Amino acid sequence: MSVPVSSDENDYMRPPGGLLDLGPARQASLQCCLCGAIRYSVDMGITELRHCHCRDCQRTSGAHGAVVAIVPSEKFKLEKGTPKRYAGKAASGRTLYRFFCADCGSPIYGQRETLP
Repeated sequence: MSVPVSSDENDYMRPPGGLLDLGPARQASLQCCLCGAIRYSVDMGITELRHCHCRDCQRTSGAHGAVVAIVPSEKFKLEKGTPKRYAGKAASGRTLYRFFCADCGSPIYGQRETLP
């Protein structure tokens, strides 16, 4: 069962448990940070989003948490620039690397030290 995220029936649907059903895969295009120093592409449509409300995601986003797209590493490609890396321990005890633009601070992506 899914519940609408907005009142428009064609908008994204949110199933119980917090994952968003994006419907048919949407092909991603070239993206960039706020200032344009970092550019990246994803070679697939985004089909899975997750939201997290851990303390680190709250601090990173400056809000109540973060919504992230789950993408295999081989489908993600940096096209321009080199993001800075911050390594922190997640609540699970694993190291989580967060990559961001050194110029404008925009979060670009995150990656766990070891993938299950």
